[in-house]
Amino acid sequence: MLYFSTGDHPTDHNLQRLYHLASLERFDDDPERMNDWLNAVILSIRALPKAAAKHFTGSYYLGDSHFHMSAARRAASWRRLVDELRDHVTAANVDPELRCDGPNGPADLSDRRETLGERITELCQKLQRASWGTQEFDAVLGTIDSLAIGDVRSDVAELKKLSSRKRIMDMSDHQYWIARHIAHIRLVASRFHHLAAE
Repeated sequence: MLYFSTGDHPTDHNLQRLYHLASLERFDDDPERMNDWLNAVILSIRALPKAAAKHFTGSYYLGDSHFHMSAARRAASWRRLVDELRDHVTAANVDPELRCDGPNGPADLSDRRETLGERITELCQKLQRASWGTQEFDAVLGTIDSLAIGDVRSDVAELKKLSSRKRIMDMSDHQYWIARHIAHIRLVASRFHHLAAE
């Protein structure tokens, strides 16, 4: 098992994700599954800073050619790409410049783009500072809603209900649920570091 410790959570997340994608052992004849794998690899590589991305020199941009290959050729091509990715992940893992305690100090990862996970986490911090039921709270919540994907949407919907509630029987319970939904959004957002903040 490989672990990454660059000192930058989004970079570690994407390197760990690439390691997971390089651990694939089953190559079936489903071109859609291969397409999903390729897209996941490409998104994670694009999210890396240059110091880490330089290790990933493979050609994962196949267009739609894998949809037109025979099943045997597609499986062989996919296996080759996984082996290549495994080599790239290993090279990144042993690179002392990618360690937070490297010989020259932490790597300069400042050229990394902002991720969707970071943007949503920052908005959650603003949400926690704002008072629920105010225009500021609702505006920040609306921004999160416009960025939200997956499980975040259900939390946003619940927060909208809680924020608009006029009669509150138990204030501590009400505040607990607001804090819980915000915390869950932050937790889910930590899985969005392979996506760019638009």
